[in-house]
Amino acid sequence: MAKTTVSTVFGKLTLPYLHYDQRLLAEQKGLKLLHSILEESKIWASAPSNAGKEFEIFSLDDGDEVSIFPLETIQKYHFHNDPHMEVTLNQEPVCILMQPGQECAVVDAVISFVLLGEAGWPLRQTPHQLRQKATQLAEFRIRTGNLFSADDVNEILRIKDLLEAERYHDALALIGAFSRRCYTCKGWDVAEITVAIEPLLEEIYHVDRRMIHDYLRAPIETTDRIFVPRKYRVRG
Repeated sequence: MAKTTVSTVFGKLTLPYLHYDQRLLAEQKGLKLLHSILEESKIWASAPSNAGKEFEIFSLDDGDEVSIFPLETIQKYHFHNDPHMEVTLNQEPVCILMQPGQECAVVDAVISFVLLGEAGWPLRQTPHQLRQKATQLAEFRIRTGNLFSADDVNEILRIKDLLEAERYHDALALIGAFSRRCYTCKGWDVAEITVAIEPLLEEIYHVDRRMIHDYLRAPIETTDRIFVPRKYRVRG
């Protein structure tokens, strides 16, 4: 079997092709693009792995640490037709599969994964193995206000005023209106909305477990039920 070893910015890449093979050239080109993305990134960095054979790419954002091993991913696919990306979560391997029938350069899958992190690990697109990290970041963004506009903050404050006044039915109606607006106008996932409204629901739940259940039997809008976690839908 012919083999070629080339130097890349991530270490030495060995593939079972001659040096002029388009598959090898495509991976080299993709690795250069990946490197340029990392140079501009604020949430990813790269450094030699503990084994010292290649660089790993690791996350710098909040929550669990994700690491990617691009050269190992590429080599396993080309030598063994292994479609698993070499990814760890808090230094433990996780099973992330590339798209079936990978036709383009394998490094393209790595680039897509890096860009997913750049986008903040959106809940809908993030693999379920990393869902906890996506949720952690959703919580972080909401705590720090990064996802809240001035209108959002004012609406949350109005809900809190209603809670302080013990106007719980009105508070639930406004929570529902807030949830619907975030879903339809801001493009938030249900899970992200849940992170935002759960502290408000929890306050009502502690006062009387029946109130949320009773409200959802005849909500202002039927869709209000979508955003309320099951815990609060069933009278305890």
